[in-house]
Amino acid sequence: MNDIMKKTYELIDVLEESELINEISRCRDKISKNHDLSELIRKGNSTNDEYMLLDIKRRLYKNKDYKSYMDKYNELMYIVMDINYRYNKLLGKGSCHK
Repeated sequence: MNDIMKKTYELIDVLEESELINEISRCRDKISKNHDLSELIRKGNSTNDEYMLLDIKRRLYKNKDYKSYMDKYNELMYIVMDINYRYNKLLGKGSCHK
């Protein structure tokens, strides 16, 4: 296995053991056990009404577990985007199949 792959797997292992992932998991578990939140999320995912969706989002963000989950999830996504940006910067856009 080359060094890049090895280090990437090590990074994934570190992320899996991080407090960020642990907090996301804790919040996700609390949310899934909360019937009211689960129902709001289900309604939000099934509606096309923008006003209803905004109201659902407003109600969801009043819950500290949901807000914390989304904050941590966004933090993780920024980390992933930064890693992807750095890989793309190093490797280019993969233009060998033009």
